[in-house]
Amino acid sequence: MTRALPALLFALLLPSFAQAGHAADAPSWRPVTKAAVEAHNAAIEALDRSKPMEAEAKARACLKKEPGAGSCGLLIAEALVRQGKAEDAAALSLTLADTFPGQAEPAVRLSRILFSLQRFGEARTWAERALERRPGDLQALMTLHLTLHRLGDLDAAAASVASERGAPTTSDLGAGSGGGGPRAELDCLEAMLLTERGDLPGAKALLPGCRKAGLSEFIVNAESFYSGASGEPTGGSQALASLMDADLGALGRCITASNSGDWATAELRCSEAVLEPSASTQGLVLR
Repeated sequence: MTRALPALLFALLLPSFAQAGHAADAPSWRPVTKAAVEAHNAAIEALDRSKPMEAEAKARACLKKEPGAGSCGLLIAEALVRQGKAEDAAALSLTLADTFPGQAEPAVRLSRILFSLQRFGEARTWAERALERRPGDLQALMTLHLTLHRLGDLDAAAASVASERGAPTTSDLGAGSGGGGPRAELDCLEAMLLTERGDLPGAKALLPGCRKAGLSEFIVNAESFYSGASGEPTGGSQALASLMDADLGALGRCITASNSGDWATAELRCSEAVLEPSASTQGLVLR
């Protein structure tokens, strides 16, 4: 019963939750209004200060002031994760994803939490749903591919890359990316795939294009896959060096452990990094 409590409390704050059985009837994802913005910002600041219990309280206050503000619910889930309550965070994220079927954010978040819990089948389902809701979403795409690799479904990973390469350039795949844009991210995904299939020369040939990716976790994953399989150090690239110079918490520890070959520690640190809220760290998990 305690596992369902965070989701139940959130549900009670959502307008018309009990009646929301279909997308047409579901409550809308409301923006954070002036009345709730102070609590919203305070929750983010508490997370930045590593005060997850305080962040949870502030996020719940935000939701109380603005029922239906989904971003407040996501902050509660993040605070629960930081408290080591990933199962509770998953339950809450599931409530969000079901309640707001038109929104990709809770589906992306849920897939990542499920991945960290090693519930890979469910993680795949929700990553795919996130991509249905927002085609080409980079975070969902990375989560999907990491999940497919864990499940050993390389054919599905190949089909996904092929599909994305054939998608219109106006796809949201490029949202939030810089440098080389979405094609570079796809080079990273294909490099991961070729590495797993044993085509190391093909994977290596894709790495220069991959390093132009706007989202660093794509570069780190592709480099880590290749380095782990080939034994060839790639962590000295400019992209990884710049990440190592930054104070990125779990991301930096993840890269340090993977480059040293300490896979057990890397697994833990990379799982922590996938749950960090920064757009530059989400999605990074070792294979």
